Amino acid sequence: MTRGGDSPELNNEREGFAVPASYQAPSMTATASSWRYDGHVGDAPLTYSRDDAGRRITVTITGPATLDDLMRIVERQAAEGTWGYAMLYDQRTTATSASAGALRALLAGVDRLTQAHGPRGPVAMVCLTDEQFGMGRMYSTLGEHQGLDSEVFRDLAAAEAWLDARQKRAGP
Repeated sequence: MTRGGDSPELNNEREGFAVPASYQAPSMTATASSWRYDGHVGDAPLTYSRDDAGRRITVTITGPATLDDLMRIVERQAAEGTWGYAMLYDQRTTATSASAGALRALLAGVDRLTQAHGPRGPVAMVCLTDEQFGMGRMYSTLGEHQGLDSEVFRDLAAAEAWLDARQKRAGP
């Protein structure tokens, strides 16, 4: 999910969760069945795509992302009123991984937002490396204690099928 190591930005405690100044408005495309929003989050090495009809957000991580980059994603999800949407993180184009400290800090932020917005939608992570997979499992295991429904995959189709099943179970 993010780069590992001892980078100071990965260990910052964050206060409040307003949409950051670096947030860039997404592009919007109208289709017959839905709106689709695509865009970048600041200068982060990732893309953010929101499908309202499918109630799913897809984030493709293409390089080392910081804790702040990932917090911008969850803050944006909450700010746009899509906290209950399914979230798919696709990390298959990068070999970088989050540190344990960064994952714990991210989960603390997700917990604060969950307290404010209710349960978060299901989260699927698609990984390239064993390290990413292990860190994703750690995120899922720690997140279970705060009611987070998440799973880690190596295959995109399996992740999408898992999210589809979770969304059908939860209803509209």
